[in-house]
Amino acid sequence: MNSMSKRLRILTVAVIAALLCSLASGAAAAESVVLPPVSQSVISVAVKAEDVEHLYSTQISLSFDEEVLELASAEPAFFAADESRVVRGNGAEWMNASNTVVGFHQYEVKDGVLHYAATQVGAGVATAGITNVVVLNFNVLKNEETALTLLDAQYIASRDGVLTPLTGASSHITQWHESPGSGWVPPVSGVDTEVDAFLRTLDSIRNDHSLSEEEQRRMIEDKLIVFIREQARVVIPERRAVVTDATLEAELQLADIDSVMQTLQQTLERLEKQYKQTFDLSELIDELVIVLPSADSSRKSVVTLSAALLDKVRAKGLSLAIGMAEAEFLLHPDTILEDAKMITLSAERKTAHGQDAVELQVWTDDQRIAAFNPQHPIEVRLPYKPQSGTDREKVTVYRINGSEEQPLASSRYNVETGKAVFDTSHFSTFAVKPSSVTFGDIERHWGQHIIEVLAGKGIIHGKSIKSFDPDASITRAEFAALVARTFGLDADTADKPAVSFADVREGDWFYPVIAAVYEAGIVKGTTPTAFEPNKLITREQMAVMIAAAAKAGNIRLHESHPFAAPDAAHISPYARESMHALVKTGVMKGDEKKQLKPQDPATRAEAAALLYAIRGLKYESSGGDEHAQ
Repeated sequence: MNSMSKRLRILTVAVIAALLCSLASGAAAAESVVLPPVSQSVISVAVKAEDVEHLYSTQISLSFDEEVLELASAEPAFFAADESRVVRGNGAEWMNASNTVVGFHQYEVKDGVLHYAATQVGAGVATAGITNVVVLNFNVLKNEETALTLLDAQYIASRDGVLTPLTGASSHITQWHESPGSGWVPPVSGVDTEVDAFLRTLDSIRNDHSLSEEEQRRMIEDKLIVFIREQARVVIPERRAVVTDATLEAELQLADIDSVMQTLQQTLERLEKQYKQTFDLSELIDELVIVLPSADSSRKSVVTLSAALLDKVRAKGLSLAIGMAEAEFLLHPDTILEDAKMITLSAERKTAHGQDAVELQVWTDDQRIAAFNPQHPIEVRLPYKPQSGTDREKVTVYRINGSEEQPLASSRYNVETGKAVFDTSHFSTFAVKPSSVTFGDIERHWGQHIIEVLAGKGIIHGKSIKSFDPDASITRAEFAALVARTFGLDADTADKPAVSFADVREGDWFYPVIAAVYEAGIVKGTTPTAFEPNKLITREQMAVMIAAAAKAGNIRLHESHPFAAPDAAHISPYARESMHALVKTGVMKGDEKKQLKPQDPATRAEAAALLYAIRGLKYESSGGDEHAQ
């Protein structure tokens, strides 16, 4: 053992000792799981924990019948390692592909009780809120029913180098078996045990009388979303990935989808027995997630999958998320050309214009595809850690095109996942950074922040580099263009039917955007044959367009605000429903006297505020968390 490993091992002992001292009195309630008789000679179980984000160290005690089972090995599961090296007895140091020590563990079995402790070293790798902690492999000595009991489980988190006891974590045991080609997956009994433990967590919320019914409902729904999405996630085993010349390659298999779908179906069936009347559980999950292993030595990841695999996902009405170290892709089954048999995606870390960037590529049947169906773009999620003090709403994804950087209107930052998200119908090289767009005439204006956010993403533009003119009016054509950019509507008129407005002609600058919003059903015109593109748009006309855009984009308008407007009688009949809905949702607001002024021409700042609010709802409903700070 070299001197560095020795120092790390000493650090490990100190960390585990600190864990034992700080948490010795906080033992969790015992949990038992009964394993049925099995035919195989080896079985594996995992200890899984909830609410253990940033897990750094752990200590676990578990009892078993030594006449039925014999512990063969133990493997830490909350950090990635490629191989281990015995240090002393049942102690081992775990290393990554670069032969760098990333963690240690130590365990012993005494009187039928396993005492296990493990820790990461150095900065460590952040874990999800729900994670497997350790996988235990047992030799089966007798083919008979036996019980495992989790006597104690303690955890320590590391955030910014500070160790903190995790006192609110919960743990449970899941039985696993090895499925050829797809790694370790939980069978029915393991899923049932996991769901039982989760249901007990929900019961504790329902029995907490300090919470209102609405608070209980929100907390339960949040936990259901996290739990169900975790069940819809599978990690590809490292043995199925090949690293060559800094490129990690893996192929997704139908067995990967089968295993995650089986787990998800079993989970939903169990949960629906208790919560079917309260929640539509099928609406809480819209994607399956398959994660590739990561390798420190790789700068590029390549994944191949069949069209048949996507068809299987489509049959369930779901999308498929593929996670790599460099990027995560969310595929709609109709995104790629339908006649393709095999699809290949790649993400490669690069440097562009002196900043970190990633190049994305897609092939179908070995043919590189430059663009694909704009009606079903691919959602891409790039890992990004903003510097302290950065306005998260200004985090923007840029498409690198030669010397130019084009901000993407769909880019947003998800605070919970730490990823910059955007939608695209063609791949290129992309970079992430906060935008710095501002205008001299918006300083201290009530709309300054909103204007800066939208301008930074290329949704709105100033009248010049230095001037935005926030209190100036805006035309119907100009607002239609903003709506098209906000909702990512394709302005290519090649495949669009001609608009029926006599005052909107090919060659007009606004023809493509009005054609786009017309095709989407967002505008109908002031008459069947007129749009009046150069006429100033009123506040109620803006409301009608935004309400129609929300409907076309499947954005839910949750009416949680009261409608109170002293000038409500001035709203035109055609706009009444739209204005009421937007006010009740909080998207549209009145002045300090709550007056909506429906007939007044809208200002550029008011238009920006309306787009900002509906954009927030759009990405909130898809997990973008756009307005979180």
